[in-house]
Amino acid sequence: MIEYSTGQGEWTDWIVAETAFDARNSAKFETIFAQGNGYMGMRACTEESYPGQTRNGFVAGTFNRFDDSRWI
Repeated sequence: MIEYSTGQGEWTDWIVAETAFDARNSAKFETIFAQGNGYMGMRACTEESYPGQTRNGFVAGTFNRFDDSRWI
């Protein structure tokens, strides 16, 4: 279960917490707990691997292969 309204004082409603682990919701929680700044993004993940899980770091402007038609 995920709790969106945790925190006290100035942190009220700024802390998002997972109150109990459920592998069926891991992809959803990984997305919610992702952090990025417009250039680089990191998706949260557990220490253990689960079927169908995507573990990656994302950097804007990088791709899986080089495009020969573009001068760099």
